[in-house]
Amino acid sequence: MSKVVVQYWNPKNAFVPNANGIGSHYDSNSYVTKTEEHEVETEEDKEALFRTIYHRNNSLRYCNGSYWKFVDKKFEAEYYGDFMRKYNTIGNYYGNGVVD
Repeated sequence: MSKVVVQYWNPKNAFVPNANGIGSHYDSNSYVTKTEEHEVETEEDKEALFRTIYHRNNSLRYCNGSYWKFVDKKFEAEYYGDFMRKYNTIGNYYGNGVVD
């Protein structure tokens, strides 16, 4: 099939000087800090990549502003479409933890 590129977005969370040189502001915008290429040749490879990204993003759910994202909009649409409807269950989300 193809190579799929995913990016890790992470907030800067730092004070940066204002453009006019007076004072500073807190920058909490997310920026690309890591890029990975994954070879996807079969539907099983695609499913495995989707599961990997799901688990990575699920582990970051309390890290404000950090997330993994597909660069290719086609793969992103497939991920948030059929895969999430099928795979995003309460058991997978909480990882067999206690749900209040």
